[in-house]
Amino acid sequence: MKKFLLIAVIVVANVAAEDNVRFGFENGFGARAFSMANNYVALSNDLSAIYWNPAAMSFSLTREFQVTFDVSSLNGVSTFSDNMQSTSMNRLKISNVGLMYSFPATQGGLTMAFAYSNPFVFDDVSKASVDFFYDNQHLSIEDRFRTSGGLKYFTGGLGLQVAPRVGIGTSVSFVYGRENLERATYASNGYSDIAIDYGIKGKSVGYDIRVGAIYKDDMLSAGLRFTFPQVIRIKETDNEKETQFSPVDGAQYYEYSDRYRGKMYSSYNGAAGISLTLPVLTITAEGRAIFPFGFVFPSEEIPSKSQAGYFKVGGGMGLEFPVGKVPMLVRTGYSIDEVDLHRYISKYDKEDFIWNDDNFSIDQNRHQISAGIVFFSSNISLDIGYSYSMWKITEKVIHEGVFMGNLNHDYSLHKLMMSLSLRY
Repeated sequence: MKKFLLIAVIVVANVAAEDNVRFGFENGFGARAFSMANNYVALSNDLSAIYWNPAAMSFSLTREFQVTFDVSSLNGVSTFSDNMQSTSMNRLKISNVGLMYSFPATQGGLTMAFAYSNPFVFDDVSKASVDFFYDNQHLSIEDRFRTSGGLKYFTGGLGLQVAPRVGIGTSVSFVYGRENLERATYASNGYSDIAIDYGIKGKSVGYDIRVGAIYKDDMLSAGLRFTFPQVIRIKETDNEKETQFSPVDGAQYYEYSDRYRGKMYSSYNGAAGISLTLPVLTITAEGRAIFPFGFVFPSEEIPSKSQAGYFKVGGGMGLEFPVGKVPMLVRTGYSIDEVDLHRYISKYDKEDFIWNDDNFSIDQNRHQISAGIVFFSSNISLDIGYSYSMWKITEKVIHEGVFMGNLNHDYSLHKLMMSLSLRY
């Protein structure tokens, strides 16, 4: 019975349940940027500049209130051998709300903004079914996994023109978040049954600091954003309930819980881009990078094979153009970003960092295709955008040094975002 339990727990290892691998993706800020696949560092001209490039606020000489909603559907298809299972998670939330205010200045522009946003999420789903023979036993295992949550920002930002065509800016955010992980595993060998319910509830508090610069004239603009490493304190409570049954021992119940404290870190990251505004078309393009953690922890010995020791890059472009004489614009964009297994790294009290990700491989990086429209007047606009994203990850399932097979995860994300902006 104990040997069967050990095999069941180790074989069904879901990629998102690993402490040293924390998945997540950028939710974004504002429907205009979203419609252009978040290629916005050089084109920012509304409240969302506080996130994408605070320097661009210096050229937004207006007062603006903006609120954004989004609805999303994350779908995961997991395959082990010939067994394929799918599951999904749907969410509706306020993506951001805030106010931007421009002050009169004798030279140039001075603009401040304050906003609440939900720019980064840890959502993940998986449902796996495994049937195989091991040690002359036929094992049947089912595993369901779900984690939800993210990081929310309360941000204050400032943009200042320091020359007729040059602006600089900065934003500082108080960051807090919640994460809820749920995992249910059922295993049977035709004789004994095991059911394990495992959950983690986490809270986090930290900060985010970013700076930006922009050059802007009537046709051309070039922007740069740099974000410093985040330091986020985390508190986690985990709980595990286990039920075992066999004809000899009957039913046995176990329950375990514990609490942990630690810190979660990000690395340096940045983006640089350029945009060109023509009479009938606006084009924007950017590149972005996340730095290796060796820049943050130079004394740490990060394994040479660990993804945490390498740059993660991405980029894309967006288009915006008017539709005839109607007060409406159409937007579209495309981005590709390397999937980052270590966007955040955690260190718990009296424990070391765990950099190892040998059992994971990225089969397809994250592709995002977006499109949207905006209806506008002199002081109000309504932006609506849609995007489709996809990426693939594979985990090697290994028990006692023996390769048992690949657990493949195929993800897709559908998202609709809407922003209402009032200018006065």
